[in-house]
Amino acid sequence: MIAELYAINIPMPSNHPQHNSTPTGVVVAFSCIGQHALTDCHAAARMFGMRIIDISDDNDIDDMQKITYVVVADNATSAIQPLCPVFLAGICDNAALVTAEWLIESNHAGELLCPESFTVSTSLVNAVEIEHNFSLDDSLHKASRHYIRGGILHGIHVLNLQSSVCPKAFSNLLSAAGATEIKTTSELDRLVQDGQRIKSVMIITNSQATPANQRYGECHYLSTVEFLHMLLRQNNIHFPIMITLDNAAGHSPETSPLN
Repeated sequence: MIAELYAINIPMPSNHPQHNSTPTGVVVAFSCIGQHALTDCHAAARMFGMRIIDISDDNDIDDMQKITYVVVADNATSAIQPLCPVFLAGICDNAALVTAEWLIESNHAGELLCPESFTVSTSLVNAVEIEHNFSLDDSLHKASRHYIRGGILHGIHVLNLQSSVCPKAFSNLLSAAGATEIKTTSELDRLVQDGQRIKSVMIITNSQATPANQRYGECHYLSTVEFLHMLLRQNNIHFPIMITLDNAAGHSPETSPLN
């Protein structure tokens, strides 16, 4: 549930695309925080007039383009779960990553403290970067460019066949990335058969599809993990201009590696 609250003048992250615009409010999302700390963080966020968002709930699509701070546990070993939908939505929005202590200590102080004093430790970030083979700084830098153009998946249709991610969280993650979600294969068939000009389609499956079960020509097939890593690294995939419905056995559309 979104807490719709009036916002006071809360600082935007210096690298956020909306930093130089007049802020209409700040949106915080929480990732992998224990229940006790989460309760304290919610209380502080409400006190300072922030909007709280849970991407697994029925959020307005526009809200998914406005996450300004992703709040994680206080430098715990499990503080950063980079394939978590909340974290990835924050990456897509070029949101700042801060620890829960920012809100908790601000609440105790009775005033909003500088968020830049509560960044996640470098050693923890480095450990996560090595484990998942990405650079947080590079991802955020790329995301800032994608954000201006509407997101890394702007103009791209995505059909989620068997993702293990919560359906609502996945839908909101797609919104944050700027994608257009296709709910069913029937909907995709109808779009193609009606001759609509679709820029590109990405199909998410549990495992890499084989040529024998790739029904659509000129589509990109990615496993859920590959798709999440693409968002984590903010790597573009170059798509063809049009897709076709191809029922020929053995047809193997060209796919592009994640670089």
